[in-house]
Amino acid sequence: MMPSAMRGYGNCVDRMGCGAKDSYPLKNWEHREELNRGIANFLATIKTRKAYYPGSLELHRQFVEAHPDALQLGEPQAGHLPWTFIVDVEAANPDDICFKREPFLSLYSETALEADNVVEYIRKAVEFANERLWGNLVASIVVYPASLKDKAVAAAVDQAIADLRYGSIVINHWGVLAYYMKITPWGAYPGNEQHDIQSGAGFVNNPLMFDCVQKSVIYSDFAPLADTFLANLTDSYLVFGQNTRYHFDPSIGNLFNLIRRAMTVKKA
Repeated sequence: MMPSAMRGYGNCVDRMGCGAKDSYPLKNWEHREELNRGIANFLATIKTRKAYYPGSLELHRQFVEAHPDALQLGEPQAGHLPWTFIVDVEAANPDDICFKREPFLSLYSETALEADNVVEYIRKAVEFANERLWGNLVASIVVYPASLKDKAVAAAVDQAIADLRYGSIVINHWGVLAYYMKITPWGAYPGNEQHDIQSGAGFVNNPLMFDCVQKSVIYSDFAPLADTFLANLTDSYLVFGQNTRYHFDPSIGNLFNLIRRAMTVKKA
């Protein structure tokens, strides 16, 4: 299992330039370095994006200044920023910029947590996300299905979902799926004070008009047949356009075309 937090957002559905992204694997997990290499190799193959949020260039400079060993990947054009990957941020330093500042740019950080077993790790990851990170919009949990066959692990994951103080919890998918679906309320976890508003107050995307929303929880397959949110797709916009048509007119024909578009999306 590996939690990640996407904390507060401006233009949340821009998956390449949106708010902070942090992951928290188990420190002694045997696949940790392999995963980090995979993330870096994947980012290196993706075209960079224009850093259009005000102050992005200066904020990126501050992060790299605090973490001079940060991996800077891709070939940025003028006005772009590289994909920046900060590995092994020290969890014991509560004042690290990765925990206190929200980079509205193409930056991703990794912090490893020490634990003696998986159940303890899950508990510590939840505590870390709740107490150390600025922002409380959405958190993702990546958990391999076979792991859930262990009753203790399954119970710990359920408890994590209940205990995470985030407005949306997404299992095995990109966190902003909770926003894209439109049917699930989207907003910060309730209770932010005006003097420390963090990810905001209130919810949008609540067509069922739920009162007193605490959080939305979404489950996804670990390895779906088609994933239209991958960063290296060239025509995913066609899927999203057809999805809009389907929601406007949920006919059999529009559903068939939506499935067809999702199954034939192209990679760069």
